[in-house]
Amino acid sequence: MRTTVTLSREAADLVDRYSEAQGISKSRAVSDLILLAHPSRSRTKVIDGIMIFEGPDGAKKFGLEDLQRLEDEDF
Repeated sequence: MRTTVTLSREAADLVDRYSEAQGISKSRAVSDLILLAHPSRSRTKVIDGIMIFEGPDGAKKFGLEDLQRLEDEDF
């Protein structure tokens, strides 16, 4: 969708920095930043009847062994 928006100087600076850092267009940067800021944006899928929650890109993956190790640790 194409639209025109007016951004505050602070928001425009954030878009500029983000687009340059990610090597993406300003349009894509605005879209990405809006989606990143939306708290209900969870990515889930069901595999063999088990709901899997996908973390943000670049997040460290963990498995059952990691959870079992944490259960055994004293806090």
